[in-house]
Amino acid sequence: MYQALYRKWRPKTFDDMSGQAAVRQVLRQEVESGQLSHAYLFCGTRGTGKTTAAKILAKAVNCRNPKNGNPCNECDICRGIDDGSILDVLEIDAASNNGVDNIREIRDEVQYTPALTSYRVYIIDEVHMLSSGAFNALLKTLEEPPKHVIFILATTERHRIPATIVSRCQCFDFVRIPAGEIVARLQTVAEAEHIRLTPRAAALIARLSDGALRNALSLLDQCAVSGQEITQEIVSQIAGLSGRRELFDVSAALAAQDNAAILAAAQRLGEASQDLTQSTAELLTHFRDLLLCKSVKDPEALLASPPDEFEALRTRAQELTAGALLSAIQTLREVLDNMARSSQKQVLLELALLELTTPQLDASPAHLLSRLEKLENRLASGEWIAAQHTPQTVRQETETTTPAKERETDDLPPWELPASPEAPAALSPAVAPAQPGPLPVNDAPGGLPPFWGDLLAAVDPSVSGFLRSAEATLQGDVLTVVPGSSFAGRMLQKESVLSQISEVLSRVAGRPCTLRIGEQESKEPSIGNPLFEQLANKIEALQQEEE
Repeated sequence: MYQALYRKWRPKTFDDMSGQAAVRQVLRQEVESGQLSHAYLFCGTRGTGKTTAAKILAKAVNCRNPKNGNPCNECDICRGIDDGSILDVLEIDAASNNGVDNIREIRDEVQYTPALTSYRVYIIDEVHMLSSGAFNALLKTLEEPPKHVIFILATTERHRIPATIVSRCQCFDFVRIPAGEIVARLQTVAEAEHIRLTPRAAALIARLSDGALRNALSLLDQCAVSGQEITQEIVSQIAGLSGRRELFDVSAALAAQDNAAILAAAQRLGEASQDLTQSTAELLTHFRDLLLCKSVKDPEALLASPPDEFEALRTRAQELTAGALLSAIQTLREVLDNMARSSQKQVLLELALLELTTPQLDASPAHLLSRLEKLENRLASGEWIAAQHTPQTVRQETETTTPAKERETDDLPPWELPASPEAPAALSPAVAPAQPGPLPVNDAPGGLPPFWGDLLAAVDPSVSGFLRSAEATLQGDVLTVVPGSSFAGRMLQKESVLSQISEVLSRVAGRPCTLRIGEQESKEPSIGNPLFEQLANKIEALQQEEE
C-alpha cells in the first residue's frame, strides 16, 4: 500500500528534524543527562514537528541504546513504538477524546508500571480541545504523576490552555520552518524518490507551505503523481495559483490609477486561477514585496517572489508610493477575511481594487483623515485661497509673461468683477487700525506696482499665498493691499505678517514705503463649504495659540 511522503519521511531522530534547533538541542541534552521533566508542552503552528518531536522523545527515553540523546531506531523498543505494538506509549487525540471520562481513564492507568519500557508516555495531541472538566481532572495527575510517567501535550493554540496546566509543564515553542530548510528537505526527498524537481518549483512549494514541512511534502506528493518533471508552472496549476504576469498587471494599473485596466487585470486573475482566495493571497504577497522594495535598502533576503522578478519589483516599486502600497495591503487583507464568508469572491476583489484606484470611494476613517490633513496643509500654506481666486495656469502666466495691465484683469476669477473705482473701502496702516477712506490710484501704469512680483518672491510662501489673491495699488510711498477674502484679511492683519511684508516692501521698492491693509466687503467671496470655514477657523485658532 502506498504511503504518503509526509508519513514515509517523518524524522526518526532529533538530528533528522528540520528547523527547531533550540528545541532539538534542549530535548537531546535532557535525554542524554537523564534530567527529564514529568510533563512537556509543545506549542506551534501546524506541520512544524510537534508530534514528531513527541514520538522521538518517547523513543529516546525508553531506547536501550541511545546515541547522543537520539534513539537508535534499531532495538525492539524503538521498532515497537514506531509500529504501535508497545502499549506503554499512547498517542491520544484530544479532539475526539475530550471528556472527563477519558481523562479519568488515564488517571487510573498511570498507577500501573510500564510492561516493557522504562517510562509510560502519554502523548495528548490538540490538548486545547479538552473540556474544562477534563482539564480539572488532569490537573492533579499532571502536577504529581508517578515517577514512571511522562506527559507530552501538543497544541496549536496555546492561549486556550489553562494557566494552571501551562505552569506545570516545560514549554517549547515550535516556530515556522525557514523556507531554505524546507527546500533542502524537498530536494533530499525528491532525489531519494526519483522525483524530478526544479529549484524554482521547490522554492514555490516552500513558499506556499507557510513554514509547515508537512504541507510542503503533501504538495510535492500531489505534484509528483503525473510522473513528469515538476516545474513552477505545474506547482502553480496544482495549487490553483494565477500567473505572475497578472500580478504585475494589477500593480501596473494601480500605479496608473486606471479603473478599466485594474478591473480587466482582476478578471484575468480570476480566469487564470482555480482558487481566487489563494490568488488574492498571492496578490497580497506581491504588494508586500513591493513595499519591501520601497522601504528596505537591500530587501532580497526578505522577498517571497522568485529571484528573477527582483528587478521588475524594484522598477514597479518606484512607480507607487509607500502609502498606496500600505493601503493596498490592508485592503486585500480585509478582502481575504471576507472571502471566507462570501460566495461572490470575484466581486469582492473587483470592488477592493476599484476602491484603490478611486480614492474618492474610500470611506475608511484613515483615508478621510488623510484627505482632511491635506486640506488643512493647503489651507495653512495659503494655496487653497490662491487657487480659489487664480487658476494655476493664469498665475504662472501672470508671474512670467503677462503685462501688468492685463495681469490686473486676468488675475480675477470669472465669477468676480473688478471693483468699481467709486466703491468705498476701509484702509489701515501697517501698525495702526484700518481707517476708512477712498482707494488710492496707482502711480505706476498697469495697475500693480512694478516690484509686486519681487515682493511675492521675497516673502514667506505662507504669506505670498494671501497676497496673490489680493489687489494692490501704489500711491506715492503708500502700498494699499485689499485682501481677496475676510480670512486672508485676518491673516494679513497679524503683526508678525505685517512686519515681515513691511520689511521686504522697503527693500524691493528701493525706498521707504508704508503698507496699508484694506477691507472690501463687496468683494467677499462665498466659501460655500461649511467644512472649509471650520477648517479655516481651526487653523487660525491654532496659529493664535502658537503666537
